[in-house]
Amino acid sequence: MLLSFLVTTPLARSSQQSRIIGLDIARGLAIIGMITAHIGPFGFLGAKNPTDGYPSALFAVLAGVSMSIMASGGLKRGGKAISISRKQLILRGVLLTGLAICLGLVQQSIAVVLFEISLTFMLLWWMPAVRTRWQITTVALLLLGSSVMALLSFPEQPYPLIGWVAYGAVGALLHRTFIHTQPRIHLGVGLIGIAVAVLGLWVRVGDEDPATKTHLWLASTAPHSGGVFDLFFSLGAALGVLGLSLYISHNPRVLLRPLQAMGSMALTAYLVHILSAGPLLDHEVAQYNKEQEQLYHAGAPQVPGKTDAELYSHPLLWVGTIGGLLVFAPLWKQRFRRGPAEWAMYRSIEAIVPRSPKE
Repeated sequence: MLLSFLVTTPLARSSQQSRIIGLDIARGLAIIGMITAHIGPFGFLGAKNPTDGYPSALFAVLAGVSMSIMASGGLKRGGKAISISRKQLILRGVLLTGLAICLGLVQQSIAVVLFEISLTFMLLWWMPAVRTRWQITTVALLLLGSSVMALLSFPEQPYPLIGWVAYGAVGALLHRTFIHTQPRIHLGVGLIGIAVAVLGLWVRVGDEDPATKTHLWLASTAPHSGGVFDLFFSLGAALGVLGLSLYISHNPRVLLRPLQAMGSMALTAYLVHILSAGPLLDHEVAQYNKEQEQLYHAGAPQVPGKTDAELYSHPLLWVGTIGGLLVFAPLWKQRFRRGPAEWAMYRSIEAIVPRSPKE
């Protein structure tokens, strides 16, 4: 009964009419991917997560799409609305930076990607206003810059700044050239992107990444390295998920509403995950290190310690978080247009940089 309600009940009308459903599906998948990367069952299964880096890159690309959508509204209205829109984008980036700092203070086990996401809004607000060729040039320069920085600053972790700004720039370009194209193009690009992502998985599954040595870091396939192949595979995965999400959104019969609802309140879902998993992981890591130190001082025989994958793996929390969000999100969106965190962000921005009365 509950499952039927969640799958078939439409979201709030005002929210449904103003959103691109395929983007919400892709955001939902990005959230699930990040939850899986942080606390998924790979350690329990004795394996590393070969998709590490893909979800956060997808999240960054989608942030660029969102930034471009927000900016386009001001550009269409023209006049003072353009200035207000740009100020709101920059302010959104500032607020995301503050939120990232707060999350970093309450937990240290999960690397928070919101600061890198915030740079898209603070640095790329101008991209939607320029010609396509300049957008392409910006993307190319940022991708090149990320690859060079990966070589010069071996390694820049956890999220190479230029690389993640490049992902945002790609998102802005995709909003103009790809988001509103025909379903067959969405399908074709999606399948090609998935093929590239699978190739990346095949390369990464090996015990050792031969390109992680300093002089080859430029071409590294390692997640979050910002090297050429890391960017290539991560963008392939992002295009694959985005393309297929847009394609299935054209057919309401296969639309999974809980996933769409969760993606429409992605910031709320991300905060729930970080605030529930981060402090727990902090406690368990501290407890494990304390036990290892006690064994060392007691002169106990050395035994192999837990790997990071084993230490961070929480299958029950993983299932509970994803399942809980998939249930909560559609119930919330049935009553409210925005998620809790999205509402707080919207009200904060409007209070500081309000729109003109005519808007």
